[in-house]
Amino acid sequence: MKFVTDINLPLFEELDHLFLLKSVDLVELKLIDILKLLTQATIKHYKIYYQYGGFDLQSSSTELTSNDTVLVPLKKLPDLIQTAKETLNDNNRVSHTAEDGSHRYIILNNHSSQYSSFFELQTNQELTTLQRNGIKYIFSIVSSYVEVLEDSQYDNLTGLLNRNTFDENLFKIHSFYQSDKSIQRSFSGDDQRNSSDMPMFFLGIVDIDHFKQVNDTLGHVYGDEVLLLLARLMRNEFRARDLLFRFGGEEFVIIISVNSPQMAHQILERFRQAVENYPFPQLEKITVSIGYAVVDNSYQMPVEVIDKADKALYYAKENGRNQIRSYENLLAESKVSASVIKSEVVYFDER
Repeated sequence: MKFVTDINLPLFEELDHLFLLKSVDLVELKLIDILKLLTQATIKHYKIYYQYGGFDLQSSSTELTSNDTVLVPLKKLPDLIQTAKETLNDNNRVSHTAEDGSHRYIILNNHSSQYSSFFELQTNQELTTLQRNGIKYIFSIVSSYVEVLEDSQYDNLTGLLNRNTFDENLFKIHSFYQSDKSIQRSFSGDDQRNSSDMPMFFLGIVDIDHFKQVNDTLGHVYGDEVLLLLARLMRNEFRARDLLFRFGGEEFVIIISVNSPQMAHQILERFRQAVENYPFPQLEKITVSIGYAVVDNSYQMPVEVIDKADKALYYAKENGRNQIRSYENLLAESKVSASVIKSEVVYFDER
């Protein structure tokens, strides 16, 4: 077992790097490196997402690079889930079990209304009191930092990701395309959007039809209620790992990974129908228009893919609303012009 009781300069350097990170995901991956400095344990990291109809789980470990993740079915980890629940309920940051000379630790990192984050350590030797207290202290201060990051990354009204986090997430997708390593994915239940094949990413812009009339007729307070209900529908219809953003006003952005353009269209159409069929109070019907485009390796700036999806959205709004349009299909049919970005800032049209 490796643990430096004197001043651990590498540890302080890793902590210093951690507090420069502006992404919760990167912070949690950095914690794996910090735990490796404290112990020689095998380390795995799990995020348990709470979503409509059940749970979803994402994990990463010391066997993977910092950019790789593995999605595994929850049914394969029932004891981990139970231990994690006990750790949370007991308000104890580190739990310990031992069997046949092997020691297992579950460490609670943080907990929000959307997910819980846990680290699993397995080692042949029991951690010392000094090690356990050191882990508790580090995770305590990191959890406070994560809370600050989350407050800065989420929209105050809807709880969705905000515009500030969009560029970073899109650059992660570009990094994914550039990587020579594939990401293994497996799913439980009926959700089979992705397989072991390389996924395709799509960006969709969602705009509430005639939202200005809602505000003018019923007031901005009720308009905010519509935005909250729409955000709830988005969480219900999309997976926890799909990226959901509120860009401001009545416009939202969705990034999904699927196997084909046809599947992307089906998923977005399912959401459009869910909105159309939802009984919004005091309103006969609320509908949305959606424009979407492929996110691929050719895009040099995030605004390029936004501009393409926005062109498709504009066409949908100008041709009847309450519909979905693909930029690539419209371009092939010569119904929109090719996107040419002349500045680094693209603003949505006022509609």
